[in-house]
Amino acid sequence: MIYLSAHLSMLFTEHGPLERPAAAADAGFAVIESWWPPAGDPTAGADRVAAAGVRVAAHKADGGDIAAGGRRFCTN
Repeated sequence: MIYLSAHLSMLFTEHGPLERPAAAADAGFAVIESWWPPAGDPTAGADRVAAAGVRVAAHKADGGDIAAGGRRFCTN
């Protein structure tokens, strides 16, 4: 079975980052992905994904200040 993944950094931008997993589920997606995790509490995003009942196909680490040349991984 092939599943299409909703890219939450590009889709459902009318919603805040924490509301996008539910919006994707409401639109019929079972799988999501994102460039960056939502800012703030890291467990909040995971809780919203679980509550929406979707699976995560890909999730990148925080890229830092990309405009300034940052390419951080898993740091604050």
